[in-house]
Formats: sequence, structure tokens, C-alpha cells
Amino acid sequence: MQSEIGGIPFIGERGFYPRWTRGSARWVFQRTTIVIGQMGADMARLHAMEVPVSDQYVVWAPPTRLPILGALPSAVHRERQQALDELSRLSLVCYGDKCSAPKPGSCSSGMAPASVIKESGVQPDKWLLLCPECGASVGPDISSISVGPLIRHWESVGRPRLENPGAGWNLQPAAAVVDLPQWIERSQPSHFELAYLGPQMWSNIEIMLAAMTEV
Repeated sequence: MQSEIGGIPFIGERGFYPRWTRGSARWVFQRTTIVIGQMGADMARLHAMEVPVSDQYVVWAPPTRLPILGALPSAVHRERQQALDELSRLSLVCYGDKCSAPKPGSCSSGMAPASVIKESGVQPDKWLLLCPECGASVGPDISSISVGPLIRHWESVGRPRLENPGAGWNLQPAAAVVDLPQWIERSQPSHFELAYLGPQMWSNIEIMLAAMTEV
């Protein structure tokens, strides 16, 4: 499902999930906003106001839910607990500028998951991760990830086509990443763009971050 104003939707925007996330029941990195021109910047700000999940660094990709069984209290409890357990194994940091909460690269143990979750619904795909001090978005500390392990893993799993990390209200679908080293050299991606590629090849963020920060 595309955004009502066109372009490439964010994960979780009006129920949209990329094919590689569907049914996975895990945290994945959000797409990165790409802006084209001044009008694009203005529209991107309006879009973000309409789609709060666009500001999130990680979002929950829900499991395949059977219409009735998926809503049973026991199933909801298991899903919530799985989401909390995964968050508890990550170093959660504040990506805002003006508070004393743990920041990327601070070598902190991070914030407690329960302190950063804002719920707009029962299941974890309705959660927002926000700093309790300043309200900025919270996510895993990815300040130490590096390109080398990502490329080596991509080669070891058969050089798969990867979905481009860009999203934006006025973007047409971006070409898939077919040659990862060439794309990195040409695009000079941010850490967040690199992080978006990882869950397409690793089973969860914890394993991905451990692999991408190895010396």
C-alpha cells in the first residue's frame, strides 16, 4: 500500500510492510527519508506529521496473524514479550540533541525498553520508541557498524538483491541494490541506510549488529 500522497511508503505506514518483513515477528530498521528539492522538504515534514512511524529508527514487523487466533490474549502476550525481549538485548539510545539520556557512541548500556515505549495499540507494531526525557526517537546504537562485515556477509549468502533504503513522498521506487560494494561507493550511504540492508540478510538486529561491529 502506498502513501495517499504518493511515493515510497515507510515500514508500517498504513499497514504497509515490504515483502521481506512479512510474517517475521521481529524488529527491523525503518527506511530513511530522501528529500528532493525545497518543495520535497516541505512535503516531507507534512508527511512525517501524518505518519509518526516515519521518524522511528526501528519498527516491529508483526507475525502472520490469523484473524481470530492472532487476537487471543495468549498470542498477544507472547508477541509483546518477544518484542520486549529483543529490545532488552539492544543498547537503546536517544537520537535527540538536547537531553542527558544515553547517546550513540556513549558506550552506555542504554535505556530500559519499558521506559521508551509509547503504546497506541496493544500489539508492538503500534508502539513508538521515544525518549522519556526529551521525546526524541530512540533506537539501537549503530555508531560502530562498518561496511566490511556487511559486504562480506552479502557475498557469503549469495549476493542477494537488496531493497533500497530510501523512502519519500515524491520518490518513485528506487532500483534494487544489486552490486552492494558499487552502490556503497556511489551512494555514500549513512549508517541508517546501511542498517536497513542488514535485516534483509540477518535473522534479527542483535545478530546483525554483533556481526557488523566485529573488528
